[in-house]
Amino acid sequence: MPQFAIRTLARSLAVLCALVALSGCVHYALIPSTEKVTVRSGMTIQPGIEWNRITALGAADTGNLDFWTVDGEQLDLLILAAGIEDGKPLFNITGSDEKPPAYRAGMPTEDLSSLFESAFTKTFKAKVFTVRSLKPQTVAGGEGIRLDFSFSGEDELDRDGVAVLVQKNGKLYMVAHQGARLHYRPKYAPEVDRIIASMRIIDKA
Repeated sequence: MPQFAIRTLARSLAVLCALVALSGCVHYALIPSTEKVTVRSGMTIQPGIEWNRITALGAADTGNLDFWTVDGEQLDLLILAAGIEDGKPLFNITGSDEKPPAYRAGMPTEDLSSLFESAFTKTFKAKVFTVRSLKPQTVAGGEGIRLDFSFSGEDELDRDGVAVLVQKNGKLYMVAHQGARLHYRPKYAPEVDRIIASMRIIDKA
């Protein structure tokens, strides 16, 4: 393997291990493609392929997150958030005393985009973050946005991604995916779009 590729992989794994803060770095549980999946008791989705769920998220977890991957987190990562409440952060920021940006119920569309960008760039240590498109999105009666974005991080790998953030009943729900620009993000884009289309919010009494 070329030295540059080895250095890039090493930096990617170091960033990931810091994010999930696991004693053994990363642990997985298989998500089959045949079952509807309930995410943190807040929403359901229907995967079309097998995924691997990271079973311990460590310090980044807010209690509302699931992280999934197919080929490894440094290459593709699906981020699911279900039922983030008013005043709570989208992500916790690891290795920092900085207070993470918080969701506010009823936030206007442009503020949802800013919330995601701020939280994402801090959590994933993105050096450059570009919103390539932003448009309204309605999912299961919830109103929100879809943004397509690009970024590069400490590992110097260019990545593309998509995030759908939807508000309903004063809570925030999200499906986001990011992957290496070459091969991995394009490979899983159709599957992620199917997952977004399958989102159903669980209304609790």
